[in-house]
Amino acid sequence: MNKSNYKFDHIGNLDLLKRHKTAFLASKNGRDLNWTPPHDTVIISGFHSPLERKVFDTTPNPKIMVLAHGIFDVVPPAYEKQINSGKLLILSPFNQHLPNTTRSTAFVRNYIVCELADEIIVGHLTPNGMTDKVLKELAKPFTIL
Repeated sequence: MNKSNYKFDHIGNLDLLKRHKTAFLASKNGRDLNWTPPHDTVIISGFHSPLERKVFDTTPNPKIMVLAHGIFDVVPPAYEKQINSGKLLILSPFNQHLPNTTRSTAFVRNYIVCELADEIIVGHLTPNGMTDKVLKELAKPFTIL
């Protein structure tokens, strides 16, 4: 898999892709975690698991959200303020008409998140879980908190 093989639909600030990006991944069974990313980094994630959602909701950093389904037809109101202020980019490598996330699309999403990132932080890793499999296939250095 290689990010150059994908065409991304997007909503938001494409300039965020030019900045230092820290991937944040956490297995769905992740425990509570207090992590403060450096203020000068953009957080890239699917923001799907509870711990990833917490990072989305509590960190002031600009963010890149990679979807595991097609791009939104209408921007959810919860994201409008960040998009309008240039602090959010939403990307999707999937057909706009793919409405639901599957295990396969979630794997691709997490792989792309890691490919696009300059560094990878893992908030929780389930052995042999999806995040673990993505990291093994990618063979890129990462840090577990």
